[in-house]
Amino acid sequence: MTGKMKKQQKCAICGESLPEKDFYVVKIEGFYTPDMKDFSAEDIENATREEMIKLIENLRHSGAEGLTELEEQVYKRYNFRMCRECYRRYITKPLPTRDELY
Repeated sequence: MTGKMKKQQKCAICGESLPEKDFYVVKIEGFYTPDMKDFSAEDIENATREEMIKLIENLRHSGAEGLTELEEQVYKRYNFRMCRECYRRYITKPLPTRDELY
């Protein structure tokens, strides 16, 4: 056999195998909307050297794990592949009720 074999895609809901080109993709993005003062390019240009150094040092000390954790608190994106039947059911009611969720 030559070349790589493609991993069979499965429906995110029912787990059935999906055809190579006949499925749906649902994209979900979640992000935090803090109540922050907007800042402009001018604000950044006027920032003092000390403020910039402090910001860079804080980022350095956070490390990759800390930055990943912070990113997940602020932004998360998912892509789900679904078969036609599951997509039709999902799209009519994309969010569970509180009782269904907990």
